[in-house]
Amino acid sequence: MEKWLSEIGINYIWLGETLGGYRHGGYKNYAKTDLFKRGIAELLNLAKNQRVCICCMEREPQYCHRQLISRYLEKLGVNVVHILEEGRVNRFSR
Repeated sequence: MEKWLSEIGINYIWLGETLGGYRHGGYKNYAKTDLFKRGIAELLNLAKNQRVCICCMEREPQYCHRQLISRYLEKLGVNVVHILEEGRVNRFSR
């Protein structure tokens, strides 16, 4: 993905170590860790200077770890928009 995104002028930064999906013990528990919070801080730092997008293989955010990331960001006052498919967005992750 990094290669073809760069071909169209989009930067790809992998944050899988800190914000990636599957976690032993569940993502909800993982979201309480310092490593998760470090990933959120890195994502917010990137968002200061550019638009950011988080991606996953799961199509629908309500079935994905992105849902927990989105809720966390919204509690911090971040405006989260889910791009679901052409012509369909969701501005509420709850």
